[in-house]
Amino acid sequence: MKSAISLISIMLFLLVSASMSAQEPVSSDNNIKAEQIPESLKQQFKNLPKEKQEQLINEESNKNKKEKSLGTNSLETESLEVEFEKYGYYTDIKKVFSKLLMFGNDIFKKGSLGFSSVGSISIPEDYILGPGDKINLNIWGKTEESYSLKVNYEGNVFIPNIGVVNLRNKTLSQSKGLLANLIEKKYADSKAYLSLSNPKLIYVSVNGEVDNPGQFNLPPLSNIIQAISFAGGISAKGSMRNVQIIRNNKGRIFDLYPFLLSGKWEKMSLSPGDVIFIPIAEKRVAILGNVKRNAVFELKDNEGLKKLIEFAGGFSADADLKRIQVDRIIKPGMRKTGMPEREILNVDYTLLEKKDSNFELQDSDVITVFQVSDLINNYVKIKGAVFKPGTYSIKSSLSLNELIRIAGGIFDDAYRKRCDILRTYSDGTKEAYGINLSEILNGNLKFELQKLDEITIYSVWDFRDKFYVSISGAVRKPNDYLFTEDMNLEDLIINGGGFKYSADSTWVEISRLKEITSESDTLWNVFKVDLCDNKNEEFPLQKFDRVYVREQPEFRLQESVTIEGEVKYPGRYSLITGEDNIFTLIDRAGGVTDRAFEKGIMLLRPSLRRNFSNEEIRSIINNAYEMEYDTTSTMMQIAERYSVVEFDNINFQRINVDFEEVLNDKRGVTLRDADIINIPEKTDEVFVLGAIPRNGTYKVKAGEDYKYYIKSAGGLNENADKGKISILKYNGLVYSEHLSDVDIESGDYIIVPKKLKRPSTLWRDLNDVFSVLGTIVTSTYIIYQISK
Repeated sequence: MKSAISLISIMLFLLVSASMSAQEPVSSDNNIKAEQIPESLKQQFKNLPKEKQEQLINEESNKNKKEKSLGTNSLETESLEVEFEKYGYYTDIKKVFSKLLMFGNDIFKKGSLGFSSVGSISIPEDYILGPGDKINLNIWGKTEESYSLKVNYEGNVFIPNIGVVNLRNKTLSQSKGLLANLIEKKYADSKAYLSLSNPKLIYVSVNGEVDNPGQFNLPPLSNIIQAISFAGGISAKGSMRNVQIIRNNKGRIFDLYPFLLSGKWEKMSLSPGDVIFIPIAEKRVAILGNVKRNAVFELKDNEGLKKLIEFAGGFSADADLKRIQVDRIIKPGMRKTGMPEREILNVDYTLLEKKDSNFELQDSDVITVFQVSDLINNYVKIKGAVFKPGTYSIKSSLSLNELIRIAGGIFDDAYRKRCDILRTYSDGTKEAYGINLSEILNGNLKFELQKLDEITIYSVWDFRDKFYVSISGAVRKPNDYLFTEDMNLEDLIINGGGFKYSADSTWVEISRLKEITSESDTLWNVFKVDLCDNKNEEFPLQKFDRVYVREQPEFRLQESVTIEGEVKYPGRYSLITGEDNIFTLIDRAGGVTDRAFEKGIMLLRPSLRRNFSNEEIRSIINNAYEMEYDTTSTMMQIAERYSVVEFDNINFQRINVDFEEVLNDKRGVTLRDADIINIPEKTDEVFVLGAIPRNGTYKVKAGEDYKYYIKSAGGLNENADKGKISILKYNGLVYSEHLSDVDIESGDYIIVPKKLKRPSTLWRDLNDVFSVLGTIVTSTYIIYQISK
């Protein structure tokens, strides 16, 4: 079979290569030439279904497009940070301006949200009424009327019984007074109230450098920012310092930076017919590095570096004011033939402040503010056996004794014969000193520290092993404990939290390491220590001793069992003797009730439970049976073929009990701690499950065998395995042979499994071949596409 697949693979490779060569010449890199391919193989490829050929071509075409796209993305230009780190300046000024955010641009991106609704807008009294405004007129008193009026294009409203009233170019306050007088004259003892229910929209134009120029109907009292927001915001080339509003052919210029930087705002509501024009910004510069705002800013002619730093929010705390770099494109009139057209300028900002001067900037300048050096050298370090290890400042002078005092002193276990100082000189070279620590602490020796010194104070445990002794058994805190000189047995027992209540406190056992000699047959001695002799509490211990505290032989806590179901007094019962059994427990529980189904008694013993997973259970089943494979079944389904019901860990706790034997010998199974006895209620049902038309419950009929119940369930299905039918009895026993001799009783399960077919391997082999063929055709098409 393998040789056949290999042969077909080679043939298909040649075939696809030949087919593709009919459309395009084969690459010179290919070893196979079209004329070397037999005509019969070419014909075989042509015989493939047309839709299959198209499917392969489309799949490979999409894959190639995706690969090309990924290849393009992988060549994407580096980020600004990576580029600056690599070259020390930005090689592409255009990229800097495209990557950095234009200061203030983001305010327009969300500015138009919520402006279409005017329900929450408070209309001032000086609002001028005009065509399109809707007003409510309410009259109350002796005469009560309510009118909804709309100002027409001539500025008039019509009021019933009064006539036409002109409100054009009148404020809301003036209109209220006018209508109140008219109503009071017309209707005696009546008053009027006027309110604006729906203000007119404002029709304005936004042109120039905005993303979506055009004409817009805006809510009343709209301002410049709202109008620009409706137009999509100012483009990257647009000016925020020279925004023009044209009204009645007269222009007015607004600078948006005061509002963006400090919230200051020159209030000016728009009027119908206003035109907002955004010109191109004349001078834009970019600033990056250690300032609070990295962005592109627009400057006016008289604004230089100081103003730019102000716009950028000032320097960050780590800015190096003496190193500001300006990357500049030389102006066309100042360029010289054969000379660079860009230059780097260095600016010391401290000098600008000192001289109260400024540095003029040009359009497209890129300003970089560098960071101060990370170098720190006015410190010393101390580590090891001190209370406060770490880094400490050193000014003019600092002795080692003073540093130890500042660090909280040394530990009791500090090694006093030596401490080490590692000194770093200005040229980077290092030198190590070893000093007697006792001489330093006694004041007999004074050692002056220098900047960058590193001091190490050792512990005695840095030069010797720590030894341990252990205590285990009936103590409250069994563990390993550090061995100290003159340590005795009482010390270790106290470290272990003392004896448990169940401990035999009259003696302990100690295992002790022996001296290793060639004559020794064991490596340790084991002996008992009598604690009844009070002197033995001070029994001296040696390193590596192991102390064992035993439990009292007869000590046992109360044990209990639980009985559930159909007994008179269900609940929890303590075991009295080691011979308590099911019969005696049922007797203590008052006996069974009239509803009890004694034959269905179940005894669960949780102490038998193992933490089996369902996969482990199925593995056990698989190993216990000769498995049969079915192409329509998964391994899980095959495993369940041999299960009676869904497996649960509880099945491994059950002890099968024959109630008749319990009654006959008055004993039954001896009970253990935590056992659970369950006596179910009587039932007259038999359960029929498996490969039958109607899985379900059927009433018991005396004298009928299992065939009767299968017939009642509709008989066997075509896929039923009648040779492996089994009966699960109420007491947990399973019968799989001589089923006609088994009496069917209440609570029994009749299980009818499915047949599992053993398929021929021919189709599986053919399926493997077709899978390989499809893979080969796809692979060869890829090779062809690559070679194009």
